[in-house]
Amino acid sequence: MTNHLRAYSKDKLILIIIASISIIVVGVWPLFVGMLAESMKFTIAQQGWIISSESFGMVTGTALAICLSKSRHARRFILISAVIMLLFNTLTVGVESLAMILVFRFLTGLGAGTAYSLAVYHLGRMQDADRSFGLTLALQTAVFCAFAVVYPHIVSGLGQDAAIHAIGAWFILLFVCSMFMSKKLAEPNNNNFHTESNDSDVCKTKNAAVIGLVGMTCLQLAIYAVWGFISNIGTAQGVSDADIGLAFGIGLIGGFPGAVLASVMGARYGRVPFIFLGSMMVLASIAMLANGPDSLASLAFAIFVMNVGWMLALSYYMGLVAANDSTGVPTSLIGIIQITGVTLAPALVALATTGNDLTPIFTIAFISCLVSAFLPLAIRKNKLVARSA
Repeated sequence: MTNHLRAYSKDKLILIIIASISIIVVGVWPLFVGMLAESMKFTIAQQGWIISSESFGMVTGTALAICLSKSRHARRFILISAVIMLLFNTLTVGVESLAMILVFRFLTGLGAGTAYSLAVYHLGRMQDADRSFGLTLALQTAVFCAFAVVYPHIVSGLGQDAAIHAIGAWFILLFVCSMFMSKKLAEPNNNNFHTESNDSDVCKTKNAAVIGLVGMTCLQLAIYAVWGFISNIGTAQGVSDADIGLAFGIGLIGGFPGAVLASVMGARYGRVPFIFLGSMMVLASIAMLANGPDSLASLAFAIFVMNVGWMLALSYYMGLVAANDSTGVPTSLIGIIQITGVTLAPALVALATTGNDLTPIFTIAFISCLVSAFLPLAIRKNKLVARSA
């Protein structure tokens, strides 16, 4: 029994690490795309398509992961995903054709989405899903923050090719960590899910899970409508590239309070109030960015507030879905729902923007964030399920 618990704990830790680093490129998208745009003179619309191609690959990967999630042989599929990510990220080096960049970033995203979604699914099926998701987002924040601070120095000091290889180094780490996972994961803890036999309760539980998935999509839309274009927002106000990178790194630290709060508090005070609070903080940060941050301090503060709210709301959205999942299907959709928001936001911006106009960015983000904040209130209003509130 002791050996089983040790293996269970080890697998959970490794899955948290995998979920934290598999989508590392998301943490530096503004810097990564800005680097490509500067060297290849890409417009905002073209930058949007680069982000969308990789995020669409992630959506495809998460869809594939749904088919693979029922298998307990997650280690095998994650190892294959790591190889795919490393291969096509490396092939991006030296490519000057936008079309080829889109293809290679799509395939890199395919591997990332598969690994991420499998890790999130199995974490959601384990005990204390709220805390696991909070720890995942806290570690993810730490990794994103550190890499965002270092990345501009890699670009300026070692060049674009080295910066692309630096992303690949995280995929090597993912591969190595996956080697230590159990070849066959332990059975999920079914006590983590509702098993009511009453048809009305089951229906309410499904409704709460659906609300969680829809609200999570809107939250991701709100974030990623501005996330990939923070460099453009700062540049429009005269903030230097160095200060934008520093503000980005400092702002990412804001993810710690939100994620850590969720991991410590769990669901003891409910989830909906924290989702509302986090979404409103994101809304406030969008307003600050739309107002035009014209200094390192103001830009860093806006990004900081955004990350506090984002990690807080996202942790509890993920927990809301997992807590109201009696079949495992909603939990398997968490990855694809998150990445769908990541994919749709830059695509919507690319379609709505002409030239370098930033207005559509803030419009999309503002509307999406309002829905994210108020939609979960329907759970309490209609008393869909007591545990989810």
